[in-house]
Amino acid sequence: MITLERVRKQYGDNEVLHSISLSLPLGEIISIIGRSGCGKTTLLKTINRLIPLTSGKILINGQDIQSMNPVTLRRKIGYVIQQTGLFPHMTIYENLATVLQLQQTPKAEYARLIQEIVDKVGLTQKLLPRYPAELSGGQQQRVGVARALITNPELILMDEPFSALDPITRASLQDEILRLQKMLHKTIVFVTHDMDEAIKISDHICLMRNGHVETFGTPEMILRHPSTPYVENFIGRHRIWNSPEFIKAEDIMISATNLCYPQDSLLRCMNKIQNIAQDYLIVVDPDTNKFRGLINVRLIRKQKNLNLPAVDIMQQPVATAKMQDSLPFILSTVKKLHRPYMVVLDDQSSFQGLITQSSLVAALGRQYVDETEAI
Repeated sequence: MITLERVRKQYGDNEVLHSISLSLPLGEIISIIGRSGCGKTTLLKTINRLIPLTSGKILINGQDIQSMNPVTLRRKIGYVIQQTGLFPHMTIYENLATVLQLQQTPKAEYARLIQEIVDKVGLTQKLLPRYPAELSGGQQQRVGVARALITNPELILMDEPFSALDPITRASLQDEILRLQKMLHKTIVFVTHDMDEAIKISDHICLMRNGHVETFGTPEMILRHPSTPYVENFIGRHRIWNSPEFIKAEDIMISATNLCYPQDSLLRCMNKIQNIAQDYLIVVDPDTNKFRGLINVRLIRKQKNLNLPAVDIMQQPVATAKMQDSLPFILSTVKKLHRPYMVVLDDQSSFQGLITQSSLVAALGRQYVDETEAI
């Protein structure tokens, strides 16, 4: 755990960080995001003491970093910056070997460790004799990541490492970070100005504003429940539609009036269907609202005795949706089963709502509608 306790940084009369307190979970990617000048890079650099605190504490696994030798501290923390920081006069092999040398790694281990880390970050061995200027921007940044990882640190700081790259290379490196994180489970503090990038790679997001923490939470929490108008404005009102996995069945379901009870007669059910737009009824328990099944006109018309209760002929749907099922899952299920609707249940199998083709279209269309516009 990385714990920040009332962290302040002041330059003269200008207070850049205002008493920030945070707990950053281990083994996660935590993105720090905000507008230029909000203090995100300053905050990052206080963690490895590149910038000294004015007041407050930063603890890594319970140890106050102020009690540690700053050089020793930095050698235990991987650091990746936008310009890669590679030594231009050294080959890629020599750039990586320098880090091992500083860590007093036995020279006999250099070749093995360099080969392993180069393979992990998706580079080829033939690049090792080359100089940084002979590599593309994406390749250079992969070397920067390799250099940060080669000594196997628990904590890695990344300061807008992909912001100078073209969109395709940037997306590729974002995917690479996710792949490496799945394999290595590092604690990564990642500064970015790009909300889409933060949402894509992060387990938690810290949004800063004028030296304060405006909000801290998971991408899903921030997208679904912006804590302040500033957060909503910063992320964009409809940005959640760029991440449909965070849109749940409960967000798009509608209430249903086409309900009946297990003991309702088929005649009563038929009369009800004749007065509604649907040709089916949802059978629920009258006391608990538990979902029991479905009944439709076709099933009723097959029966000679319309005094039978609905429970005798109701059928079970091939699939139902849970409240927390994602929009992509629902869309794929509807498409696969060719169903015009899905029943939504909670974890106790109680009926909660209905998703229909028209409600899906309406939900998908909301992202294009200005909610303040008069209709």
